[in-house]
Amino acid sequence: CETTRVVVPGLSDILCGAARPGHFQGVTTVVTVLFNLVQPDAAVFGEKDYQQLLIIRRMAEDLHLPVRIVGVPTVRDSDGLALSSRNAYLTAAERAAAPRLYAALAEARDMITGGDRDYAAVESRARERLAAAGFRPDYAAVRRAADLGPPGTADDDLIILAAGWLGRARLIDNLRVRR
Repeated sequence: CETTRVVVPGLSDILCGAARPGHFQGVTTVVTVLFNLVQPDAAVFGEKDYQQLLIIRRMAEDLHLPVRIVGVPTVRDSDGLALSSRNAYLTAAERAAAPRLYAALAEARDMITGGDRDYAAVESRARERLAAAGFRPDYAAVRRAADLGPPGTADDDLIILAAGWLGRARLIDNLRVRR
């Protein structure tokens, strides 16, 4: 059945969008329908799925929807693991390894704040850390926080994003870096 779809070009095809083709098209279509039905003044989205947050913001702006999109900080367990319903799929051993996702992001942040501007090397190191922890990494990427574009050496508001499989759970996380 052919139906109308809402697509945010560019942002929807990278990172998680590359690993999950069509996913964000479904998200933006459903959220647009919801916004049209409910007519909210504001909608709250978690920063854990940073790419989705930016896509929803761009969609609302491009379609001139009268809704303020609010991002809320990621809530973490005491060991750093981002809280998510996906964590329920982790075995005890996987749950013990899962905080290494955040640890890989923190190490990448420390490399950048320490002056490393070789972002490809930072990304490679993060993927290596994830693989060593038992993840099957989809990606680890350093991007501009404003638009998820590739950063230049002068960019000072960055975000490090990573996604990977740990057992049957696909975990995502990110860490903002301001230099």
